[in-house]
This record gives sequence, structure tokens and C-alpha cells, in this order.
Amino acid sequence: MLKDLDDVVVQLVHRFEQDAEPAAVREARGRQDPGPWPFRIALGSPSKGQLVADIQGVARYGEEIDRWAGAFGLEVAWASRRAGGLQRVPTHVTVPDIDRAVRACGRQAQLQLARQRGRAQVLTDSFAADDATLVRVLKRTNGWNDLDFSLLVEAARWFGTHDAAGMTPRQVPLPGFHAKWLDAAGRRGLICSLCGKEDLGLVGRPALVEWAYLDPAHRAAGGRRYDSHMIGDAGSPAYAPRFVAIVENKDTYLAFPPLEGGICVFGSGWAGVTNLPDLDWVAAAPRLFYWGDMDAAGLEILDAYRAAGLNVESILMDSVAYEEYARFGTDRATGKQDLAQHQALAVPHLTPNERKLYELLTSSDCASPRRVEQERIPLAVARDELLARL
Repeated sequence: MLKDLDDVVVQLVHRFEQDAEPAAVREARGRQDPGPWPFRIALGSPSKGQLVADIQGVARYGEEIDRWAGAFGLEVAWASRRAGGLQRVPTHVTVPDIDRAVRACGRQAQLQLARQRGRAQVLTDSFAADDATLVRVLKRTNGWNDLDFSLLVEAARWFGTHDAAGMTPRQVPLPGFHAKWLDAAGRRGLICSLCGKEDLGLVGRPALVEWAYLDPAHRAAGGRRYDSHMIGDAGSPAYAPRFVAIVENKDTYLAFPPLEGGICVFGSGWAGVTNLPDLDWVAAAPRLFYWGDMDAAGLEILDAYRAAGLNVESILMDSVAYEEYARFGTDRATGKQDLAQHQALAVPHLTPNERKLYELLTSSDCASPRRVEQERIPLAVARDELLARL
């Protein structure tokens, strides 16, 4: 079978996209290395029966390929095939260099190569990074606008001659920068690559843990209902808890009903897995519970708490609870977007009933809602569940 012209162009675009950034760096360094050019694209070969059955079609195909290649300075190789006489059949198209490749790929490719050539020149003029680093930076920033790219260059120049160790990203005195620019994912790694540092020395803010006092006697005596604590700071709650319940939803945390000796901690997703094991009074609680959404992520967080060393018991997060409250479930994420199937991970710390639910919610043929949000279950149900356990 002969390859469609559209497929030939797709193959050429793929080769161009692989070489756009390396070619830009080669040129910025002033090297004559041609890279992966010339590039030879095989067009396929019709069988003798196909050729005999459609001699005119093969001839038109050859004319189409020849016109297209000629328009961009590409070379077509031909072969003679016997089919009721000798027939000329195109076998390969050779693309001599990236400039002719980019013309054949179209306007978008031309703009991309021009942009990458300009950026590669800026990078080679500004930094002593090796070719592989420059290529990686160009590929990572390919979708960036010119302003963000210029800010990256300015930031890397600044960090190359300044020490910001101990500062938060928003404290770095970079002139003309938005305070949040350095917070964006991946930008600090690119800066390190360009200025030759393994780390910028920046620090994050201390994490804040929030909790609610549930004990009715404490509240009746005028004690605070809500409290908080910076990780790493000294301090402890107003009383040693009889139990601690970690919950995920802010509304649930704020409205959790009174229970003797209890403290309700706002887990805040994966942040809780990182921060809460460092609080001695949480780890030392006589009973420790976790209540999150009945979805794959909630069960993975539960597993992670146990892996981090916290002896948490789940409430309303197993197959029995799911059967009871699946009627409140949803298959929507935000707006009208459906919840995608969640790729199952290893969750060795789940109980058999928790694992049964996890396997259901991550299965490809799950016909039930993939999420039952915590706040859809009445708080009185959670209170009664805790009372029964305690």
C-alpha cells in the first residue's frame, strides 16, 4: 500500500518537532552539524495486483507526490514496476534539511522554528549550560509566551549572581516580577538548570494545621471552639483528646457536632499526610479516625496516613457505607466534566472492606458513582458512628 500524502506530512512534522530545539541550539552555537537531516520517508509499495488494478490511480498518486515535493524542494525517488508494461512508482521522499522540512510542515512549524532559534540564541549568549540543558529548557518552554520566557532568562541571570537562601519565593527581590511567578510548577527547576545551581535555597511557608474542639464541657466553660498551629512551632491543644477525627471537607470540620473529649482536625487532603504525623498530640491520641470522600483519592489518602505511621481507623469509607450512601454519589468532577477512571495504585494498608470499595471505584466497568462526597452524608451519621466505636 502507498502512504497517503497526509501521512507523509505527519511523519515529517514528527521528525521536525523532534529536532526543532536541537537544531536551534546547533545553529546558535555556530555548528554545521546537520543533525537527523536528510530525512528519507518511505512511501510504501503496492502489490503487483494492486498496481494492475489501479494503474491510473498510482499514476495520479505519483503526480501528487511529485508536485508537493517539488513545491518545497524535496526529492522523490522512483522505481520501475512491471504491470502490463513498466510503470514508474514513487518509493521515497528525501527532505534535505530542516529549512525545507519546515516549509513543507506549514506556517505553525515555521513560527515555532523561528521562535526557538531566537530563544536558543538568547540562552547561548546568556548562560554556560550544555547543549542538552538548553534543548530541555527550550522544549519545556515551547508553549510559553515571550514575556514568561524573558522573565525566566532574567530570573536565571539574577540567581546566577545572587543568594536567596532562606527566602520564600515571594520574597525574592526580582524587579518587575509578579509575586507568584516563582510559585508556578517547574520554573525553579529551569532556573537551576540555566544558572548551574542544584537548588535555589528557597523555603516554603510553615504549614498551618486547624482543628475544632468538640468537647461540650470545654465549650461551656468558655473555651475556644477553633484553634490552629504552625508546624514546627511549640504548643499543644487546650486538652489532651480522647480521640482525634481527621476530616477532609472544610464545612464538615467547621460544623462537626460536640463529642466528649474530641478534637476534629481539618486534614486538607495530602497536606495532612505530610504535616499531621509531626504533631505529637495527634499521633498519641488514644483513638485516631479518618473520614474523607468515598472515592479513589480519599482511600489513597487513608492508606498514606497509615503508611506514615498514624494508626487511623476509617469511618464511612468502606463497601458497606458505600452501599448505604451511593445514592448521594456523583460521576461529575467540576461543571459538566465527567470523573475519569482513576488508575489503581498499590494500597497495602487498606482493610478488606476498604480495598473492596477501592477496587470498585477504580475499575474500568464501574457502573456506580465514582465519588460520594463527605459533606453529602449527614453529620449526625458520623457522630453516631464515632459514638458506636468509642
